[in-house]
Amino acid sequence: MTVLTTFLDSLNAGSTVSGDLSLEGTSLVRALTLAAVSAGATGARPSATVVGAGGQYYDTTLSKPIWSDGATWRDSAGTGV
Repeated sequence: MTVLTTFLDSLNAGSTVSGDLSLEGTSLVRALTLAAVSAGATGARPSATVVGAGGQYYDTTLSKPIWSDGATWRDSAGTGV
């Protein structure tokens, strides 16, 4: 999250942003989704497609961490959840 933190710090310092909003090839929307939503109930978790491959979420309904493969949320055993 260092790049995201640096980006947000520059906005707080009064910088303006124009053009494509991306961080090292990651869309700003996806980066902010990953930063803002990291835990919650199964029904509240973001789409695995929106989060993208590698996204992590702690599912409080399942009481375990899960990871996105870009299409499906999976637990540590690789089972789709």
